[in-house]
Amino acid sequence: MESFFRFGQALVTTVIVITALLGLLILARIILLFFGQLKTVPGYEQVINLTKPFILPVETGKIETPYDGQFDLSATITLLLIIVLESFLSVFRSVLGRRSSGLKQ
Repeated sequence: MESFFRFGQALVTTVIVITALLGLLILARIILLFFGQLKTVPGYEQVINLTKPFILPVETGKIETPYDGQFDLSATITLLLIIVLESFLSVFRSVLGRRSSGLKQ
């Protein structure tokens, strides 16, 4: 039974790492879109296209920024939900760890 909890911990940790990397990419998207001058940065289109499928379809309209860009509220909401998901997964992983260590006694 202990190996089951350890496997669960490893699986949850993997999901946390993947969501953290996705969160970083979405944060990069928010920053790139916010500052319009960053359109010339190498990799701009790749980051925007890579993160597009993961952004929640929230219709908010365009929010222009004073930096010739736009504030992507949909990406911000998605990032907030990813942070909440990571928090819940972290608590779940902690519970699995306690169960695993409790079985040793």
